[in-house]
Amino acid sequence: PFCTRLFADPVPDNARGYLVGLLMLAVPTYLWCAHSAWTAYQPSWLYLIGLTALASWFPVQVFSLKDRLWITLSDVFVFAALFQFGPEVAVVMASVGSISALLRVRPKRSYRWLFNLAQPVISTFLIGHLYSFLRGLSLPWNTEGAGFTLHLMAIIVGCGLIYFTIASGMTTMAISMSRQHSFRVVFRKNFLWFVPSAVGASVAGLLYLLAG
Repeated sequence: PFCTRLFADPVPDNARGYLVGLLMLAVPTYLWCAHSAWTAYQPSWLYLIGLTALASWFPVQVFSLKDRLWITLSDVFVFAALFQFGPEVAVVMASVGSISALLRVRPKRSYRWLFNLAQPVISTFLIGHLYSFLRGLSLPWNTEGAGFTLHLMAIIVGCGLIYFTIASGMTTMAISMSRQHSFRVVFRKNFLWFVPSAVGASVAGLLYLLAG
């Protein structure tokens, strides 16, 4: 009964279970990240909230790639938060961006609200800790000079690609379950075009941080 109340429309049971599982992961993850971010950094990162919300509220349409393809700059500030403060602040920024986008779009179905709140928390948490792990590796070529720069850029581009894979994979799974469509077809039709956006956001996040 609890699962059924999460959905305004009848959807397959596996899609209900998928959403409930994501919520069970996302809620404690977000609460822990929000508490850790405030405890560790307090108000020093709060300015990013306004920038992330503003970026999510004004999407940019890319006509040259695909009809009705919209991107926002909110991921730039999510990555900037990750690079400057760490995964916990990045998760908070991802949540802010998602809330702002949802308030702009206002989907009619409650399960879409819930999914779009849960997915960024999980994907940002995973990629944030992966980035922290990779940055902490001590390798012969990443200590200084050109080797360090190339190592850092490889990590950033790689994290952008993995972030895209996780986030789009979770969304594709939800759509394919709810509509009973092929995962591969849904991904190719709806998400493949966003690869440059995800990588660009990670690099732009670093550039924003360096410029600041």
